[in-house]
Amino acid sequence: MSGIKSLVSVLLAVIAITLLASAGLRSARAQTQGCSVPIVDTDGDGICDELDNCSTVSNANQADADGDDIGDICDVCADSNLSETVLTGDCDSGVANATLDTGCTMADEINACAADARNHGQYVRCVSAKTNGWKREGLIRGVDRSRIVRCAAQSDIPGVR
Repeated sequence: MSGIKSLVSVLLAVIAITLLASAGLRSARAQTQGCSVPIVDTDGDGICDELDNCSTVSNANQADADGDDIGDICDVCADSNLSETVLTGDCDSGVANATLDTGCTMADEINACAADARNHGQYVRCVSAKTNGWKREGLIRGVDRSRIVRCAAQSDIPGVR
C-alpha cells in the first residue's frame, strides 16, 4: 500500500511540472509546500500564488515592512496604521481596522481623507463616501459605517476646519 502512495506522489509531481511547462509559466521551482496542484506562480518569483504576498509582481524576498501581509512592492500604504480599531482624531469608532486589498487599512484611508480635506465638511463627506463603499463591498455593516462617520463628524482633526 505504501508503494502505491509513493507512486501516486511521484505521478502528481510529474503532472504538476508538466502542467507548469505546458502552461508556459516561468517557474517550475516554485515554493510548493502548502500549495495546491497544479502549482501556479504567475510572477515567476519562485513563490506559488497561494503563498505569495504579491502574486502579480516578482518579489522573491516577500518583504512586508508593515506586517499587513501585502508585499511592499504591491503595498500602496507601505507604512500602514495597524491600530486594532478605526480611529478618527481622538474618537475610537470601535470598528475593526481591516486591511484592504491595496495594502492600506481602513484607518489609512480615513487619514487620507483628513490629509486631503480643505474643511471639516469635506472630511466628513470623504469618510462617508469611503464607508459607503466598504458597506457595499460587505467589509463593514451599516452600524459600523454609522460609528465611523459619527466619529468623523465629532472629531477635531488638526488642519481640518
